[in-house]
Amino acid sequence: NVQCVLFSNDTVDNLKDLIKTKKAPRFDDVSADELKLWRVNVPVIAADKHIAIVLNEIESKTELVLTDNLSDVFEEKPPKKTIHIIVQRAPPGDLRVDIKKVADKFFAAGSKHAKFLERFVHGTRVGRTIVDIIQRCGPGNVPIFGISGCGKPRGMIELLSRQWGFYYNASGEDLGSDGMTTFLAQVGSRLGKDRDANNRAARTMTYLLFLSRLLILQFFLRVDSAQSFTAARWTLLQACPHMFMDVFEELFRKLLPLHQRSVDEELALIDVVSKAFQDTRTCLIKHGGAPEVLDDTKLFVVHDEAQILGEKHFGRFESLTGTKVDRLLLSPILYGFQNIEGESELAILTSGTGLSIYILNWARSSGSILKHVPARSITWSFRDGLIVSL
Repeated sequence: NVQCVLFSNDTVDNLKDLIKTKKAPRFDDVSADELKLWRVNVPVIAADKHIAIVLNEIESKTELVLTDNLSDVFEEKPPKKTIHIIVQRAPPGDLRVDIKKVADKFFAAGSKHAKFLERFVHGTRVGRTIVDIIQRCGPGNVPIFGISGCGKPRGMIELLSRQWGFYYNASGEDLGSDGMTTFLAQVGSRLGKDRDANNRAARTMTYLLFLSRLLILQFFLRVDSAQSFTAARWTLLQACPHMFMDVFEELFRKLLPLHQRSVDEELALIDVVSKAFQDTRTCLIKHGGAPEVLDDTKLFVVHDEAQILGEKHFGRFESLTGTKVDRLLLSPILYGFQNIEGESELAILTSGTGLSIYILNWARSSGSILKHVPARSITWSFRDGLIVSL
C-alpha cells in the first residue's frame, strides 16, 4: 500500500505518475500510462491485513479515466482506514518482442549509442587530444607524473590503444611482458667497474629488447588480411601477454646470446635496429588499419613503472657530456631508444610514481653516443581513466 497526497484538481494521469514514482523500483519496467487504476471501497480490517486482495473478486469497482479530475472520482471526502484505489499492471507482452523493442531503440540509427559504437569499430572514436599534444612535443622524453593509484598504467594503455606504439613495464608483478624483467636481471649480471662499458652494455641490450618488439609487430602486419589488426589489439597483447603467449620475452631471450658481439659492434647493431624500425613504420603506413599512420606520425614508446629504472644501479653509469657525473639505468635505456629513432619519429614516455624531474634531467644528459636531444617535460593528471591535460 502507498499513500498519495494530491489536490482535487489533479487528474488521474497525475495520480499514475505519482504512484510510479513512489513505488520505484517496482514499477521501473512499466510506463505510468500502462497502469490501470480502479476505484474501490475496501475497508482495512486489522484481522484481515494479511489476506490478499483479488481484483476480480471485488464486485464494485470502476476503472478510472485518464483525464478525470480526482474531484470527479471522489465527490466526497474518502473514508479513513479504506483502500480507495487498486493499481493493476498491464499484462506482460511477449518477452522476445519487448527485448527487441529495447534493443531497437538503443541501437537506432543516429542514436548516441549507435554513433559511439560505429566510431569505436572504425577506430575514429573522438578523444585524441592527448595524442595530438604528444605528437607536437618534438623529439625527446615526455615524463608522466602522478601519485600512486591515480591510474597511470590504465592511462598509458588507453593512450597506446589510440596510437601505435610499444609498452614496457619494469615491474615484474604488473602488466606487460617479462622481457623487461629479464632485461633488468641480465644487465645487472653484466655490469663491471668500467662505467663507459656499463653504458654500452645497457644501450646494446636495449637495442635487442626493442628489436624483438619490432620484428613481432612486422610479422603481424605482414599476415594476410591484417587490416583487422589494430593498435588496440597490439596493445592488448603487449599489456597482457600471459593471457596468450609472451612471445616478446621469448624472442628477446633468443637474441640475448648475441649481446656480447653487439657490445663490440654497437654501430652495426644500431644500423640493423634502425632499419627494422623504418621497415616497421613502412608496414604501418601501408597497413591502413586503425589508427592510420602517416609519414609524420610518431610512434610511442611507454616505459611504465619507470621509477624502478630510476632506482636501479645508480652510479654504475656516467654522463657522456664530459662531466662523468653519476647516472642511473634509465639513462642508457632512454638513449638506446633515441639512438634508433629517425627525426621526430618516436616519442618516449616515462611513467611512474616517484619519478622525479631530476631523474629525467639525469637521463637526458647521458648515454647517447649519437646525439643530445633536450627532454620535453609535460605534467598530466589521470581522471576516470582518461588522460587530462593540465
